Amino acid sequence: MKVRSTTATRTIGHLLLLFVILILTSCNYSPLPEDLPARTPTATGAATDIQQQTEAAESSTPLPTAAFQGVSLTFDARDFGDLEESVRQSATAAGARSEQPEHIKLTFGGSDYIEEPEILVYPIAQYMAMKDDAASHIGLLKKMLQERLVQPSSVLSLYPLAHEVDSFLFTPSYVDFENGKGISFVSQIDHDSAQQLLYSFQGITDDGKYYVTAILPVVLDELAAEDDENKNEVVAQVANRQIFLDPDFGFVLKSLNNSMRSIEIHPQEGFPSSSPAAYVTYPGILLSYDPEISGQAAVDMVPPIYTSSEGTSVFLAGVPDAVQVSFGLEEHGQKAMLLIQPLRGATKQFFPSIPAEQQQQIQAIEDRFAGDGDLLDEQNGNGFERLIPFQSGFGLRRVKEASLAVIEDQGQVLTYQFQGVTDNGRYYISFEHPILSVGSLEENLLDADTGKSAHFLRAVSYLDQVIQSLIVAPDASTNSSMPVNPADCLLDAQFVKDVTVPDHTIIERGETFTKTWLVRNSGKCTWTPAYQLKLDGGNPVSWTQSSPIAITAAGDETEISVDIVSPEIAGIYQAWWQLTDEMGEPFGPVYNLLFEAPPPATDTPGYGVIEGELDYPASGMPALTIYFLSTDGSQRFALETEEGWTHYANELPAGDYYVFARVSGDRSDSGGGYTAAAICGLTCEDHTLIEVVIEEGKSTRDINILDWYAPAGTFPLP
Repeated sequence: MKVRSTTATRTIGHLLLLFVILILTSCNYSPLPEDLPARTPTATGAATDIQQQTEAAESSTPLPTAAFQGVSLTFDARDFGDLEESVRQSATAAGARSEQPEHIKLTFGGSDYIEEPEILVYPIAQYMAMKDDAASHIGLLKKMLQERLVQPSSVLSLYPLAHEVDSFLFTPSYVDFENGKGISFVSQIDHDSAQQLLYSFQGITDDGKYYVTAILPVVLDELAAEDDENKNEVVAQVANRQIFLDPDFGFVLKSLNNSMRSIEIHPQEGFPSSSPAAYVTYPGILLSYDPEISGQAAVDMVPPIYTSSEGTSVFLAGVPDAVQVSFGLEEHGQKAMLLIQPLRGATKQFFPSIPAEQQQQIQAIEDRFAGDGDLLDEQNGNGFERLIPFQSGFGLRRVKEASLAVIEDQGQVLTYQFQGVTDNGRYYISFEHPILSVGSLEENLLDADTGKSAHFLRAVSYLDQVIQSLIVAPDASTNSSMPVNPADCLLDAQFVKDVTVPDHTIIERGETFTKTWLVRNSGKCTWTPAYQLKLDGGNPVSWTQSSPIAITAAGDETEISVDIVSPEIAGIYQAWWQLTDEMGEPFGPVYNLLFEAPPPATDTPGYGVIEGELDYPASGMPALTIYFLSTDGSQRFALETEEGWTHYANELPAGDYYVFARVSGDRSDSGGGYTAAAICGLTCEDHTLIEVVIEEGKSTRDINILDWYAPAGTFPLP
């Protein structure tokens, strides 16, 4: 009988952890002795332990060596075939049946047999972080290798060979390699009329950092022969385990074990590319991140919604669901979130409901990346910009100061923003992540030698790496979760209560506010984001729908909201809205809004009003002198309060001011002020005066003088 190992072109490195090895004692086999006499069959017999094999190489002819990026072994080309390819593969997404971390792969062969010889090396930290079942698999393997288990109480899993598994054979051996320990065994697969034996190996380096696995086919020529009688005889030998007695078979296994012993794994610096991290794994999606920085990630499918540059949110009818990755991090209302929104179908054309504004944004990104756009950081009016490719696309990163930047303790909230498109143009990627920075964006960009800039640059570099790790498969999102209502279902709604802005609320002229109602779906149809609010009557006001209607089943309650701009003309305003279905037909009651825009705070031309609370860090409230200093130092106004006052109000010319106070008659350099500490409390250490804007004919409220803990000399002398 002639025995040899062969190869095929099929890649199986990404098909992990589904084959199971039966408990070893369930099979009878004849383990190999420590030394095989030349071509002399061994005695038959059953065994229940796993033999440690120590065969020496039988030939003095030097064997070829495969070496790639710190992974090496010697091998016999008669067993492996020639070394075909050595690659360092990036992490793969879940769209290909099984996600994998970055790994090193050596591929041998070139023949036309069923399976292709491969050796793969994985970083264990990334492997365990990425795959839910990896921890138990690695844990069992470590236990077996450390304790040399005679009768393992569990099973050890390996690669799946889809629809090809028929039976198993075993010659298990512990095989220590140059810098680690492993185990080898043999299994049998059936595929159409061909049968094949597989030599399998799994090991862990002594430092516990790397997992190595090999699949090496051992093919019997007689199984593919045209002589059915000879073929059937060999099949019978395989079936009754007599194949283990054949010397040729034994020497092939000895040679393969010797090759595994020669493996040495010392990957080069930089493998894997990033430090151990958590992974977002979802069908068609892969993303690595650090939960200690971003918080734990959660994935949801959400209705496709586009928010325009004016803040209007529009439901995109006929577009598949978007994939939303929400992170646990939140800084002063700024949340970390990634959105993957379908743009185009297989025809490469935009879905009809994609707004023209968004189409233009996408086209601008594609045009810029297709050209010779500068990939370096740009400090310009748009913030800290850079064009960044990710594993399945490209896009533009910007860093900006948050729209409501909050100065607290030692930092200011900045926003990392990324907008991108997959290479195939089918998905739009949006990513926002707050950065609690030391200092403003301008300070970070201009002062490159300070600790402020170092902190800022580390944060931006981390977020760039998160984006660069992203993989989006072509079929990441192709389905819609939007319910389809029967054509004759009953539509109805019921008002429950006002959530915000009760009737007769006074809203300052020109102020934007949100009116929210709680309503109940009292009909039989399910509401979807395709439903809208329609102005049904009342005074003319500037308004937009705050957000699309949530999916609301019959009997459930939901909130609906509109954003209103209070008119510049004083008066009492009333308006009401009604829900409409996806066809624009109204249904249910009307939802009322009634508010008052007050007259100007002062009739003095060019003046506005400033108001706020007063406090003092002692019992009783002394008389104060409140100073209003223009930010350019050109004007200063003062207001004298009386003992016991807790509020103040004053008219000022329109302009920008700093506001602080001293106890009346006090000539020292101590005082109180309207600062960041007045906003966030005693835990804040920032006592910098905050600029206050006074507008003509308007009241500026809540300018509270509460910070009396600033060091002496912080506020200007009177």
